[in-house]
Amino acid sequence: MWRIYPLDVGDCEMDRSETLLRRGMGQKVQTKFIAWYLTDGVRKVLVDSGLPDEAFARQWHPYNDPRVAPSQRIENALAARCVRPEDIDLVVWTHLHWDHAGKPELFSKAEFLVSREEVRYAIAPCPIHYVAYEAVQLGLEPTFLKAAPRTRLLDMAEQEILPGLRIIPTPGHSVGSMSLVVSTAVGPYVITGDAASCYENFAGDPARKLPYIPTGIFIDLPDMWNSLARIDAAAGFDKQRILPGHERQVFKHACYPPEPPAGGSA
Repeated sequence: MWRIYPLDVGDCEMDRSETLLRRGMGQKVQTKFIAWYLTDGVRKVLVDSGLPDEAFARQWHPYNDPRVAPSQRIENALAARCVRPEDIDLVVWTHLHWDHAGKPELFSKAEFLVSREEVRYAIAPCPIHYVAYEAVQLGLEPTFLKAAPRTRLLDMAEQEILPGLRIIPTPGHSVGSMSLVVSTAVGPYVITGDAASCYENFAGDPARKLPYIPTGIFIDLPDMWNSLARIDAAAGFDKQRILPGHERQVFKHACYPPEPPAGGSA
């Protein structure tokens, strides 16, 4: 069975309304850049690869106040798990925004997986999304192109990529966003990418009969709503088994499923 280790790969600031649609406009919240290391004891998988170096991130994305301490560099975050970038067998990109697809050159032996729809859009995005994809139209080299010879494009369809690892399409935040359903010893966990930003997306607003509150960053709001429902169902409607894309609270556990306290029971 698989185990999931959240990797702290940076700090950022967001308007609360970016994480919760039309809630808390003007309120700044401190959030995290997150990657995920998965292993079944043999294979080593990375879900999302973090952001580029801090100087480049601050030049092109100052609106997020991105900060990356030495310990948060993806290679050092992995080293804390006794893993080298060249040990990674597979990198799954949930989507290709700048803070999820950084530094592919480090993973010299890995295959990369991403949806075909995401690549198609990232190559020629709407101008408002040029910066999010660090698009060629800005004179930049999108990071995902550095891994093109080792990238496999996936259809936007539910599919198993390895035993115990299942992709589900969760568009809305971007056209080709995917989430990963991970089989563990206690049941499925879902790594959402930015289909969900925080746990509050699944708290909803019961007074208004809303089971979910979408994030404020989306390309298609009905798609995002349906993706939240799909994630919820894939996690067995257990919010504790959902791992959102920018949620600080995921670091309350070093791994998922959480290990029992010393001397405690599983």
